[in-house]
Amino acid sequence: HYLLTIAAGLAFSLAANAETLLPDSTVTLNAKGEKTGKQVYHYAENQQKEKDEFLKWDAAKSDWTPSHALSYTYDAAGNKVGELYQFWNGKEYVDSEITAYVFDDQNRMTLRDTKYSDGSRHIVESYKFDGDEATYIGRDTLWKADGSYTVDALNEKRILDDAGNLLKVTSYTQDWDAQGEDPVYYVDAISVSEYDNENRYLKSDIQYFSKAGDVIGT
Repeated sequence: HYLLTIAAGLAFSLAANAETLLPDSTVTLNAKGEKTGKQVYHYAENQQKEKDEFLKWDAAKSDWTPSHALSYTYDAAGNKVGELYQFWNGKEYVDSEITAYVFDDQNRMTLRDTKYSDGSRHIVESYKFDGDEATYIGRDTLWKADGSYTVDALNEKRILDDAGNLLKVTSYTQDWDAQGEDPVYYVDAISVSEYDNENRYLKSDIQYFSKAGDVIGT
């Protein structure tokens, strides 16, 4: 275990900037000190990470076997605006999930849009900021082989402190009985969290509400 740790620590490659050393890989060991996984890093000339490759240790072959890979693209501000997840099918990497990100002029993420390459799933998450309050809307659509689908929607208002801790989360549920073109939501839960002066989580208190606004659980 000790020797493998040293070997992993020495696995560095010199990037384009000669003053900076970036790791070329890391190795994961189990409780017995046996190799289980390896992550290989690929960098662009500006030292941004272009790709992560994940390998599994094949004890029978005494060699690494590809598992999956993640490739990244960035905007001019350095924000990650694209992510491609690929899995190894035994011969080559095959596209599985494609995610696009959108950022505002303060480099805050306002949209995450993930599509499964086989058309089975589409996840859209959006964020709208107003001072210390962020409104989150998520929609996860799953398609079955017979063409039917299910939708899991989540609407929240989140209040964060300067350290990014979630102080209060108000969750909303769509009122499907309400008439009109625009969706109507009602509060179904409120969670309030506490942290110590070192930003360590202490506890959360949560209340659940009926459509009429009555507390129905904690």
